[in-house]
Amino acid sequence: MSAEDLEKYETEMELSLYREYRDIVSQFTYVVETER
Repeated sequence: MSAEDLEKYETEMELSLYREYRDIVSQFTYVVETER
């Protein structure tokens, strides 16, 4: 696996996680943001 493949995979995972959060965030009153 090349560095480019790894970077692409990481970007896709972050985007997927962002979409999951976006879909459920309206169900909560508060959001606590922490460091990754």
